[in-house]
Amino acid sequence: MTPEPPPPSLKPADIHQQVMDILSERLFWKDRQGRYLGCNLPFAHDAGRADTAAVIGLSDADLVWREQAASMAADEARILHGTSLSLSVERRIKLAGGGEIEVSCALFPLRDATGAVSGLYGRYQSLRQPHDAAHDIAAQQLREGVLQQARAEAANRAKSQFLANMSHEIRTPLNGVLGMLELLGGSVLDHQQAGFVTTARNSARAVLGLLNDILDISRIEAGQLHIDNIEFDLHALVEDLARSMAPRLQDKDIALICDVGPQLPRYLSGDPGRLRQILSNLLDTAIKFTHCGEVVLSVACLADHQARTRLRFSVRDTGIGIAPDKHALLFESFCQADSSITREF
Repeated sequence: MTPEPPPPSLKPADIHQQVMDILSERLFWKDRQGRYLGCNLPFAHDAGRADTAAVIGLSDADLVWREQAASMAADEARILHGTSLSLSVERRIKLAGGGEIEVSCALFPLRDATGAVSGLYGRYQSLRQPHDAAHDIAAQQLREGVLQQARAEAANRAKSQFLANMSHEIRTPLNGVLGMLELLGGSVLDHQQAGFVTTARNSARAVLGLLNDILDISRIEAGQLHIDNIEFDLHALVEDLARSMAPRLQDKDIALICDVGPQLPRYLSGDPGRLRQILSNLLDTAIKFTHCGEVVLSVACLADHQARTRLRFSVRDTGIGIAPDKHALLFESFCQADSSITREF
């Protein structure tokens, strides 16, 4: 078993693009053939494009008058051929949406790792800039969006820290309650008292399981969930898991079947604790919603080569299942297949 890769985080290039998009200056950069490699959002809007990706690969001939494009290419050639280290020019640019603006444009060379000129970078501002209300609104919305995202991330971190702390605080006395219930269950009790103790013990274990899940969620959100990579006995893990499920089957006419073929590898490297946690949750759910019949845990080997083994774990039961018209609700938060107050489950 191998750990799942961490969720993708915001890349530096994405942050740089967001910063450039809120500037009023129009920014762009090109390769030696005059093709646009990128720009900021105000430049894309001037070019009549909805986003910056629509500009990449275009040339000036796609955006302005042909005669103007030739003049611009001549200016840019001075940068690309090393004649000028920088260049400031004034241009009259026809906007794609109609009209013209007079701009002051500055050009600079882009160099690769060897110092050779690989393209050019430019920026321009209008000499008589009409008020661009649409850009002002878009820039303000983007700034507000960045601030809201930062606040949301801070609130999420605070929530995760709170949940982690509370999980630890509650688990300590709950483990004490479970310990006392185990001792009480081992003493001399009549049938009714033993039933009360069993119910209380099962309820406490359920609460402890919920706390462990909450703690795991907090760790995932904080990027602190660690996956172990240790050697373990697959057959022993499944057998021990089946024994731990036995008390849940006492009051039901259910057979728990573990289908782990002898052809499967016995010793693997991975995180047995996480694997057991996942399988335990699946089996708990299957047993909960099954009155009679069987619950089957199957393990199949999908691939075994070059010291890497790919297994498929599946849990099947003869329980109530989920109605086909409720499948769409499976991953919705706080949704139930049966929301009536007389429901059994």
